[in-house]
Amino acid sequence: MCNKRRTLPKYNFRFRTLLIIFIQILLSAHLFGCSAEERPLEKSEVILNYYPDIAEAISDRDFDALLGFTEHSNPGAESLAWRALAKTDTEDLDLFVNRAIELDKSETWFALSFHPVSEDQLNKISEAYLSKGIESDGVCEVFRRHGQRPHLELLLDDPERLSQSEGCALAVGSIITRVEIPEDTVLNLFHIAFDVQDEAVRRNIIYGFYRSAAGGPPYAPAMANEISRAWSAFGIERDPIVDKYMVRILGQRTLPILYNRLGERRINQDVQLSIEMARSVAHSSLASLQNEILEYLLFHENKLVREQTLESLGMHENLDPELLQSIEDKITRPTRSHILFVQSLTLLHNKDVNINPYKRKLEFTAVQNPYLLDRVFPLLRELESDDEYYERLVSGIEYGGITGMHSMRALGNYWRESGDAFRNAQIRRLINSELERGERSVVAGMQQILMDDDLILDDEYNWMLSAYQRFAERGERDNYRMMEQILEGRFPDRFEKPEQIGNKPFRIPDWHRLYDMGTRPHWVLETSRGTIEVRLDPHTAPFTVSSIDSLTRAGAYDGVTFHRVVKNFVIQSGDFDRRDGFGGPDYRLPTEPSYETFERGAAGIASSGTDTEGSQFFFMHQWAPHLDGHYTRFGEVVRGMDVVDKIQVGDTVEKARISIR
Repeated sequence: MCNKRRTLPKYNFRFRTLLIIFIQILLSAHLFGCSAEERPLEKSEVILNYYPDIAEAISDRDFDALLGFTEHSNPGAESLAWRALAKTDTEDLDLFVNRAIELDKSETWFALSFHPVSEDQLNKISEAYLSKGIESDGVCEVFRRHGQRPHLELLLDDPERLSQSEGCALAVGSIITRVEIPEDTVLNLFHIAFDVQDEAVRRNIIYGFYRSAAGGPPYAPAMANEISRAWSAFGIERDPIVDKYMVRILGQRTLPILYNRLGERRINQDVQLSIEMARSVAHSSLASLQNEILEYLLFHENKLVREQTLESLGMHENLDPELLQSIEDKITRPTRSHILFVQSLTLLHNKDVNINPYKRKLEFTAVQNPYLLDRVFPLLRELESDDEYYERLVSGIEYGGITGMHSMRALGNYWRESGDAFRNAQIRRLINSELERGERSVVAGMQQILMDDDLILDDEYNWMLSAYQRFAERGERDNYRMMEQILEGRFPDRFEKPEQIGNKPFRIPDWHRLYDMGTRPHWVLETSRGTIEVRLDPHTAPFTVSSIDSLTRAGAYDGVTFHRVVKNFVIQSGDFDRRDGFGGPDYRLPTEPSYETFERGAAGIASSGTDTEGSQFFFMHQWAPHLDGHYTRFGEVVRGMDVVDKIQVGDTVEKARISIR
């Protein structure tokens, strides 16, 4: 009897097929590894073993100790020491310059670039560069921050090196923001930028012209035509960053080109390009600007673009009454956005449109979003009697906080306009009373008043000095330092500066906690506009990341407001203390420079100078290399950049948490 081949039932075949697919999926996961989000937690021994000793030298700003750590066998420890030296003073800069030339390392040039290099020291570096004694492109960090016209020519004399070096290209871009250059050099630089294949080199050169054009297109028509032809030959829409920059550099002529070439859908996807287009309206001839383009920008889906368009329209003296009516009907009246309402109402008022019907809505806005009071008060001033407005400001001052600060500033403007001797006496008594109370936000708001010698006369020196001494006795650092600046500025011959209140202490990281967080912790911010997720960088910014972790776990960031939004630049938050944009914790953090640049999405810590950092943070809308090294870059946004693009003044962080992965 022969053996017959048996046929497997259909369901067995299906099962086998599914099993094979499942095994393939498992093998793929094993062979190709987990995603960055699923990898097992990685920890860095350098944080526990080496960082604490270097951190002590950073806290002491001990140059010699840090210099010793630059010879460390561990690359991470060596890197931290070099970066710290960038913000640590030395008494022998000549020795540092010689060391930089001798070592010729990128890290050394980076550190040196933040020190006050003299003209003689720059010449010495330039001579070494010319004689090929310097091979590292890192030297361009020094030219970037200190270079002048001769150093620009030095870099342009080596076009091959320039076209291949991002750092030297950025040095060129930085130098042209502070020196005047002839037209032939301008065209030469544009041609170099458009000829190179490296996108970063191209961007770094053209950025200099973009930043120089902040006040509007700087070139005469003939020159602008030459630049426009070079851009066209390179290829419009070939490089989105170049397109953004050219809008500011060339102005109105770019609007129809990009609008017709890209279309509304693609422009909508690039908020920064849209804002540059809206900004260029300020320097455009409205008579020759296509109505459909203006209409598109005015009613763009992003509110920041609409706000910028309204602001730009305010720069024009004469606007078509039909356009103003359209703005009132389609924006001012129906909008629920406080910012758009205030911006549009300001425009209408400045163009002599009656805004009386909007007083109640304006008062509602003042309560709902006090961060807009600097724009709201001038409008209310036009709608109220002197007595009503004065009482409003006094009530706001008594309320304190951000409302008190803006009310005090508005009171100063009101006082300058008032000629009533009785009212002047009232205001002086109020100022005295508020100095006695010492509410930090209100005191900060009176800085301009106290500096004005027409309002606060020189013979009132004694009560200003008394306030200063009172703040010192109470240990109120913010008020004390403000009054000290005023007294030094106004009475340099009479004021003798006593021993200062000590600086806030540095916060030392919790090294074991920082180690346990691993190498890629995430910071998740649930905002009123959506979720922003930041990958933290504990290696580059251990002090800062440790502080953010501690404050977040304590709930300090829950409910804080985005108090500052600069379109196409940054959004800023983190003042859980005063909530007026000037507060922070009872400690400070050292500035922690990074070799990484402030790209779009970079996360940084706000600062008023070296080693003054605290809790306030910012996220970049777009690249801003002039911040590099001057501010701590502690991470980058990895999810939620669309949310960053939507944030407006007054939006909040509803909940913050640390995610360890």
